[in-house]
Amino acid sequence: FVIPIRGKLTVTRPASGDIFRVNNTEAINWNATGFGGGDLVRIKFAKFGNFGDPPNTFTLATNENAINQTFSWTNIPNNITTTGKIRVEWQTNTTVFNDSDSFSIKGKLNVTAPANGSVYYINGSLPINWTATGTVGTTQLNYSADGGVDGYNHSILNDTGGTDFNETGPYNWTVPDATDIGSQIRLKVFSKNDAANVSAVSGNFSVRGLLNLTAPDGNDIWQVNTTQNITWTRQGSKMGNIAIYYSTNNGTSYTSTVNSSVNSTGDPGGTYKYSWTVTDVMSGNPAQK
Repeated sequence: FVIPIRGKLTVTRPASGDIFRVNNTEAINWNATGFGGGDLVRIKFAKFGNFGDPPNTFTLATNENAINQTFSWTNIPNNITTTGKIRVEWQTNTTVFNDSDSFSIKGKLNVTAPANGSVYYINGSLPINWTATGTVGTTQLNYSADGGVDGYNHSILNDTGGTDFNETGPYNWTVPDATDIGSQIRLKVFSKNDAANVSAVSGNFSVRGLLNLTAPDGNDIWQVNTTQNITWTRQGSKMGNIAIYYSTNNGTSYTSTVNSSVNSTGDPGGTYKYSWTVTDVMSGNPAQK
């Protein structure tokens, strides 16, 4: 009797659950037992895991030495899938082969604006831009108020009040009055249909509120021990309490405190007031602000 003895191939990468990204380079690995230096293998990719489906099956490489046991797949194509498979087969006898577990090919996103450390203001324009490599589909934008700890649970709305955006930017966001204020604001763009696997985040940037002092207006004369109203408007409903200081050197420094914590919440368009009993700090100095 003739008993054929053949080598064994076992694909070890990609493994189940692996995600390869469009345009990236990924290693395909296998174990080869019982092969010599002259044995060559062919490497194939089946987009939907079926190597009997010619329109969706592609040869990635031929004449690869079996005992090298690795191949670099460069510039991975835009064949988006969640059921792809790799086959490594012996070219001398194609009945000797092994298929990988199912793996995914997905696109990727990249946030290019806002830049890390940039500063924006309530009711101002915040330019957002992002790019996609490969097919990503409809995207959505969220932001975090604390560098990502909160899970990016604040939605950014489009111009019609919805949450859907194009696959790529840009989008100029008018920062709403109710947006969180801070220096650890961070943006996330993600695929609407695959948020867990296709997303990108920006660096930290700042969103600041705005205050406008309406009284005194520079032409007032306030007398000691009289009660005067300090009034202001503000933009940014999450600004919280504010502090009021005055200067006795014509604005060179503001080191004297009127009140270190004054409530400034409420109607974004409203005027806020603090009644101050003017203290005797001038001693004839007219430079108070």
